[in-house]
Order: sequence, then structure tokens, then C-alpha cells
Amino acid sequence: MNEKQNTINCPKCGEEFDVNHQIEQKVKKQYDEELRAEKQNVYALVKEALEEIETCVTVVIAEEVAKEQAGAMNSLQEEVKEKSSKVKLLNQDVTRTKLQIEGFLKGLRR
Repeated sequence: MNEKQNTINCPKCGEEFDVNHQIEQKVKKQYDEELRAEKQNVYALVKEALEEIETCVTVVIAEEVAKEQAGAMNSLQEEVKEKSSKVKLLNQDVTRTKLQIEGFLKGLRR
């Protein structure tokens, strides 16, 4: 193909135009617009996926924290029960010792 076959002349002003250049510019513009639209779609999908991941991670973390708190609470409740039992036994010992001392003191007074 020679260069004359790739050009046309304007019928009004006579200016010569390169047809290949015009087609190339049109195709490039169309491609750029399609690429921009596709990038926007991909960015929207990635953003949506990241938001879902963030939500899932937040839920998992909240569940783990709740489990840890429940475990800690159960441990504390068990510790409180054990100490309450020990306090009851000590109170019983104190009461028994007090009664023994009172009985001993009564015996001394007689």
C-alpha cells in the first residue's frame, strides 16, 4: 500500500488527512474508555470484597473476644466459688474455736 491510499482530501478545504491516524485515534479513544470503565468495575468489586472481608474479620474478632471474656468470667466465677467455700470453712473453724474458748472460759469461772 502506498501512502496516497491511506490519505483522503477534504472536499471543502483540500486538506489531506491520514486515514490510519484517524482510525487509530478513534480506536485508542474507544479502548481507553472501555479500559477506564473496566477499571472502575474492578475497583468497585475489590472495594466490595474488602468491605466483606472487613465485616467477616470484625465478626470473627468479636466472637473470639467474647469467647475469651466468657472463659475469663468462668475462671473468675470458679475462683470466687472456691474462695467462698474456704471462707465458709474458716468461719466454721472460727465459730468452733470461739465456742471452745467460751467453754474453756466458763470452766475457769466455775
